[in-house]
Amino acid sequence: MAVNHNLKTNEILITKQPEDVAVCVGTGALFSIQAEGENLSYQWQVYTGFAYVDINGAESDSYLSPPVETEMNGSLYRCVITDGGETKIYSESANLTVNENPTIISDPESVSVWENGTAVFQVTASGGGISYVWLTDKGSGPEPIDGANSSKLILNNVTAELNGLSYVCELVSSCGSSISSAPASLTVYQPSMCMATFDMTSGKNLIVFEKSEEYPAIDSIRVFRDGKQIELLGADEFSMFTDNSSNPESVSYSYSIAVRGIDGHITSLSQAHKTVLLSQDKQESLITINWNAYEGAGIAEYAIYRGESRDALELITAVSEGIYSFTDINPPVAEKLFYQIEMHWVSCDGLSLSSNLLEVENVITSLQKLAGGKINVYPNPANEFISVEGLQSGDAVRIMDLSGRLVKAFEGSQNTLSLSGVEAGMYVLEVSNQSGRKSAPIIVE
Repeated sequence: MAVNHNLKTNEILITKQPEDVAVCVGTGALFSIQAEGENLSYQWQVYTGFAYVDINGAESDSYLSPPVETEMNGSLYRCVITDGGETKIYSESANLTVNENPTIISDPESVSVWENGTAVFQVTASGGGISYVWLTDKGSGPEPIDGANSSKLILNNVTAELNGLSYVCELVSSCGSSISSAPASLTVYQPSMCMATFDMTSGKNLIVFEKSEEYPAIDSIRVFRDGKQIELLGADEFSMFTDNSSNPESVSYSYSIAVRGIDGHITSLSQAHKTVLLSQDKQESLITINWNAYEGAGIAEYAIYRGESRDALELITAVSEGIYSFTDINPPVAEKLFYQIEMHWVSCDGLSLSSNLLEVENVITSLQKLAGGKINVYPNPANEFISVEGLQSGDAVRIMDLSGRLVKAFEGSQNTLSLSGVEAGMYVLEVSNQSGRKSAPIIVE
């Protein structure tokens, strides 16, 4: 009998070839063919890897296979058509695709990135005809992410608002079954400063950054002062920076940093930290020091230190947050005094958060030197009254401010003088008679 591989003979015409079929595991695969001719008979065959063999009972223009198994994926089927005579024709081959239910090989891993960086999540799965849907929960339940329909989820320019969110991939097969990956979390880091303090060793401002082994890799750090970049530091310098161009005894500076990740993206500026500038209120007759609030961290209190040398400061008092002035009404007898403010809070690498070191001329001691201790007055400081030893009849007693202006005058020999009408402050009490003048500094509270 003659064999004809053409689509048409004088007796047989194939009008529709078998088509490729994709089915799920456990279901039957239906192949069909359409042909014209008389007394046609059909025999479906499957390719075994070496040759096509007949399938028992598959003798019509369609063939429904038994429930398919995974091992049948890629099998080839064809149909042999014969007529009542000696003519035989072979169809084209049709491919069987067996779609498995999806199986996750590896779940997405949690990701840590710097703000404005790129986060990538990926799931690996086996199975055919899989579609992917990535979801996240922002507080109202899991919601699909627009355009996230592949095995890889790429998030560009991540913001701090995404920190802590979890991402899940749902895999759906063409068979209708689905499976969800384990959740993977996103951690978005923002640069953070620990403090901006005065460095006693260099006399400059020292900037301390927060550092953690959990931080993503970085390329560089940018240091900003009052909003302007002043330094670019390498990744290995991610700890401290001394601002050698600062003038902490005259200016309070605001510092912040930004980080450039290894992906090339740069974060926003960190929260600014503003240094404390300690200065003297020279309008006051007593020693009064003022300072600005530290910005960038919660301060519990401001500790005030004083000493007769810059290397020997001792704590004299502490004031709560919201108080930015202190008057030293009882300073030690020294021509020069040194003051410094230390902010009490959670320490940073064991370092102190301090203001600049302020050097002050002790006006009280200077006046005592001028007076020579020639008059004994008490109490000093005084409140309502002050007593002067050794006053005699005819002595004139005057109280003057530090500019030499007369504040109050007394006449007579009474030793106890009323300070009524004299405001709190530092003054000079002067006693004069025909023999000359004597004076002593006094403090009125």
